[in-house]
Amino acid sequence: MALPSSGAISLNEMHVEIGGSSGSEVSINDSDIRGLIGKTASTNMSFSEWYGASNTPVGVNFIGRDATATSSFPNGTHTFSSGNKIIVIAVISQQTTSSTPISTVSVGGASLTKAVDLKSIDSGNRGGNVAIFYKETTASGSLAVTGAGFGTGAGPSEFQAFELTNFISSTPAITVSTHNVSSPATSHGITFNGQDSNGAIIVAGRSYLGTNSVNQSATIRTDAQSSGSSSFTVSKTGIPSGNVTYTVTNDNSVGSVGSNYNGLFVMVGAQWR
Repeated sequence: MALPSSGAISLNEMHVEIGGSSGSEVSINDSDIRGLIGKTASTNMSFSEWYGASNTPVGVNFIGRDATATSSFPNGTHTFSSGNKIIVIAVISQQTTSSTPISTVSVGGASLTKAVDLKSIDSGNRGGNVAIFYKETTASGSLAVTGAGFGTGAGPSEFQAFELTNFISSTPAITVSTHNVSSPATSHGITFNGQDSNGAIIVAGRSYLGTNSVNQSATIRTDAQSSGSSSFTVSKTGIPSGNVTYTVTNDNSVGSVGSNYNGLFVMVGAQWR
């Protein structure tokens, strides 16, 4: 049960929320109390920062995906649940010099907000373009997912759709992006700094041709594309507080620049609480 969203709030209520006994000894600087809102030790804090905080993990539900081998956005229709939620659309595309970052995504005709995006290519003009879009909504049922903005040189492309529930804020607490164009390798990590306890992360990424796996007991959905690269998302709920690196590893060795095995990873991520 979440803490009050307004009015009076007590340290005892915070302690009960994290599983402590009512009336027992507690300090606002205890790690589990700070973990509710992702605070580090001995920082300035206000009781109002705990409004709405919950010890229940943010829920992550995978809805589905659509893909295309062309430079167009892979429009599709998916069924979303009833009730309030955050719809998250992770967009992943193979890219070249002439292609542009994805600009817009809509669900059921309503525009989503871009949380983070990144385009990176190697000197042989092969790379990835990835982005995460989101919107808090009560829209449900069969909804069209559409987008625009790749320009020429894109494809194959796909999106993966998710729903988040039990969140405190619809705005991501953290967004991150990374690539390894200067140091191709069989694996690459994306680090979330100072995560809130019991939050959830979603990562969108593109790597070279092969099958990808991930550490941290996270869930990865990877799709190999025969034209030379593979797309993936990583998701995890109930994440710990503190810095955590999610490392994606490809099962193929690294080849030459501009090839199907160029060793380039392009990744973006967002974390909600």
